[in-house]
Amino acid sequence: MPISKSLFPTADVQLCVVHMQRNAKNHLSKADSAEFQQRWRALRDTWDEQIGITQFEDLCQRFDHDYPAFMSELRKNAITISPF
Repeated sequence: MPISKSLFPTADVQLCVVHMQRNAKNHLSKADSAEFQQRWRALRDTWDEQIGITQFEDLCQRFDHDYPAFMSELRKNAITISPF
């Protein structure tokens, strides 16, 4: 991402959500991954920015206890993976 920022400093950059979802599948248990994917789809399909932001934080809080490192990374990259 640093190279793209140097070439296009005012461009918005969005990380690939497919890779984020794949990472969730690899880092979460099968049951938690299924719930994560369901919650992510609901968040992604939301038209209201405030509701989406709230759902994103709810998603992170739901899995924070069992997967703190993954949720920390998700929060850190929130601005670049969020559809808002």
